[in-house]
Amino acid sequence: MRIDIKHYTRGSSDGILSLSKARETGTGRVLLEAAELKISEEQRAVVRRPRRDEADLTNDLYFRLGFIAGLNWLLDLEPSARALLTGIAGDDGAEDDSPMRSKQGLPA
Repeated sequence: MRIDIKHYTRGSSDGILSLSKARETGTGRVLLEAAELKISEEQRAVVRRPRRDEADLTNDLYFRLGFIAGLNWLLDLEPSARALLTGIAGDDGAEDDSPMRSKQGLPA
């Protein structure tokens, strides 16, 4: 997924640079690893017991799938920022998949 990183950082070069190095910072690394763990938990729940649950929407299949998509979006911020910086620097600008997507074999 290609994210318009300039839009979500409001064009802040400091914000883009910070996002591009999220895995290198303590807080960023912890946040991204927590998101990866939650994705794994939700994927297991969906596989183990996919169901609609109108009484508790947090257990609903569509809620869980949307939650996974949202966390994947969060994980995609870092590689999108790196890709933008690579493009600005004049490198090849190849898009990097998020670590969770490539680890899980999920489509980009």
